[in-house]
This record gives sequence, structure tokens and C-alpha cells, in this order.
Amino acid sequence: MQPVKKILYATDLSEDSRHALSYAFSLAQQYGAALHVLHVLPDVKQNYLTTSGLDFATVFDDATWRLFTPEQLVEAKHKVRERITGICSLEGLADTACMPVAENIEVAVGQPADVILERAPQFDMVVMGTQGHGRLAGLLLGSVTQKVVSRCPVPVLVVRLPEADHKV
Repeated sequence: MQPVKKILYATDLSEDSRHALSYAFSLAQQYGAALHVLHVLPDVKQNYLTTSGLDFATVFDDATWRLFTPEQLVEAKHKVRERITGICSLEGLADTACMPVAENIEVAVGQPADVILERAPQFDMVVMGTQGHGRLAGLLLGSVTQKVVSRCPVPVLVVRLPEADHKV
């Protein structure tokens, strides 16, 4: 088995994903590994353009178009970082030897599976929850987890909520 020195924990901030955090942290402690947290914000403009084939600016008015500014994205990233830091603090995981939270949180923009797969080779393992959108949506829309598991060059630990907590 390869040594585990760096773990990538990918989160969509769902309950499944949050449950996976305790596994990621436990593994980081067990192996003395650094734990890196990644959350991917969807690129709303790109998703709209790609799926619809329409010119975004002609469909929405100027006021709506301006909502998607670089400043808005910076603010969204800041708020996500705060949420992740809060979750880690609530779980008692913040600022330990394995996880100095402030330095190890990345909020990226793009297609979640693609960004995770792009980052994965820099790590020895990926830990993530099953899916944040429920089973039916995952079947219909495709699953980030399925894509990562099927294409990831490093081992992936997929953590599922206990059956009693799992919502359909």
C-alpha cells in the first residue's frame, strides 16, 4: 500500500458530505496526513451557456447579468470558506495538527467532478460523501461521486450516511 501523506476531502456541504468529514479527519490522524478541503461552486454562466446553447446576455436583463460579477464570486467563495470553517469547528476538527483549517480550504469554480479529478493526482487519497442531491436526482443527472470513482487516479473512499439518516 502506498503511504498516505495528503488527503483530499471533497465536500458539497450536504449531510452525506459532512458525515464523510469525520472519516477524512480520522484517516488524516491515523496516517499523520495533511487534510485538504475542496468545495466546487458551479460555474452558473458556463452551465447555462453549455446546456442551453443560448447567449446568456440576451436571455437575462442587465440587472440579472450584473449579479454574476467577479466580486459576487469572491463573496460566495468567502462565505463557503466560513461555512466549512464553522463545520470543522463544530465537529471539533479545526486547527489540529492534521488540519489547520485556514490554509487547507480551497473553494474552486467549475464542474465539481472535473475539478476534483484535476486536483486528485496531487493527493494520495480522496474522501467524499455519496451524493448531495438524493438518489433519484443522482440517477437522472449523473453523479459527481460516480464520475470521480470511475476516473480517479488515486483511491477514493466514498462515505454514505447511515441508513437511518439517509433520505430518498
